[in-house]
Amino acid sequence: MAFVMKEWKDRIAEFAGRRRLTDVDAGTEMVVDVERDEGFVSQTGDMFSAQNMNDLEQRINTAFGGLSFVVCTQADFDAIGSGRPADTLYIIRG
Repeated sequence: MAFVMKEWKDRIAEFAGRRRLTDVDAGTEMVVDVERDEGFVSQTGDMFSAQNMNDLEQRINTAFGGLSFVVCTQADFDAIGSGRPADTLYIIRG
């Protein structure tokens, strides 16, 4: 099975931090805006974004895009011997 790239897209919302809270006991609703209040951030980390995810897709495609995959038994794999192409990944099934 070949690797199929996905194009990731950023989520775009009018009110990205807005949440609707429902008090299930009283049956009332309240709309609130939520913002981060994380205190001291010692490492910001990598943003989850379409750009970062599409870059990951491209790197995976580059790494595996030129490979061929063969599913075979151990006996078939052994029979091929040293004539196996370097760009082929063999998956041994039981």
